Amino acid sequence: MTLAPASKKQEQFLNSDATITLNPKHVIEATTAGLELVGDSEKRGCKRYKVVSCGHEIITQPSHVRRNHWSCTTCDTNKVVQLGAKLGLEYLGPGIRSGSGLYKLPCGHVKSKSYQQLRKESFSCDSCAEKTVSDSLNSKGFSLLSKNKSQTVAMCTAGHVSRFNNGAVVRCSFECKSCVRSVWEQQALSAGLVYLSSAKSGNRGLYKLPCGCSKELRRDHVRENVWCCDNCDDTRFNRPGVVYLLQITVESLHWLKLGFSNNLKTRISSYGLPSDAHISVLTVLDFETCREALLYEKQIHSTFKSKRLNPAALRKYHTVSGHTECYPTSLTESIIREFNAKRTGDTCTRQ
Repeated sequence: MTLAPASKKQEQFLNSDATITLNPKHVIEATTAGLELVGDSEKRGCKRYKVVSCGHEIITQPSHVRRNHWSCTTCDTNKVVQLGAKLGLEYLGPGIRSGSGLYKLPCGHVKSKSYQQLRKESFSCDSCAEKTVSDSLNSKGFSLLSKNKSQTVAMCTAGHVSRFNNGAVVRCSFECKSCVRSVWEQQALSAGLVYLSSAKSGNRGLYKLPCGCSKELRRDHVRENVWCCDNCDDTRFNRPGVVYLLQITVESLHWLKLGFSNNLKTRISSYGLPSDAHISVLTVLDFETCREALLYEKQIHSTFKSKRLNPAALRKYHTVSGHTECYPTSLTESIIREFNAKRTGDTCTRQ
């Protein structure tokens, strides 16, 4: 292949190093910055320097050298190539912006990423993210209307338009508030209540009771129709109740739980026990009212209070409630004997 002849300007520049006179000031500034001044550059206002530490040549302005605002382009490129390879990216060349590079991502898409993004590993594929958002919306029956860097606007099958955080959409942790509200309203009607609004706690709502009072209730209690009014006579203390004795097992640990409730299933679910906890109902004593059940529960606690287990230790397993009313399994027969005595109306002789 025959090369095109050099221009007159290029010939003058290539032959100029033999007679170039280096500016002593620039030489001193280069030495101070760890560089060696080589000569002029084709780039206007710039000089050619040799980096003493690595031997590579750079082209930059003397003012940058004076302020020590320079870097070795070759070393910088090697650095981003190695960092990209460590993260599974293939370096293709300089990026769109200064300090960035073009990389082929593991998914096959090509993106421009800065060295800071690579160093913090804070990068993602926009094309794949778009597909993830689309798949997440489709899985819940939503249609994408618009999307920007932080939010997604979508419409559910009922025609409601909602705005979601992109992170929530990717995690699939989003829902149509209008549709959910309709479900809450229907559950309230089934329980004889009127849904008013959401409460500060995510699992509660504000409801209007048949007596006219308003109260915050747990949604699962409304769903199971287990609620009461604390201001009126129709409270949980006037409803039928039970005193119960449970044996709880978590891995190799066993303990007893004594308590009272007007709904044993709901009470157990409120303890916040681990998902692998095994619960056995040992005995249950029925009362006409929860008030009577509460009085009897206090009586049993008073009898065995010296044997009560350390609440602080049980808080690890009872993450929500119930950790202050537990006993060792060695008391199983004694407590059941108390229950049976109450059930038959006999006076129990405690041992």
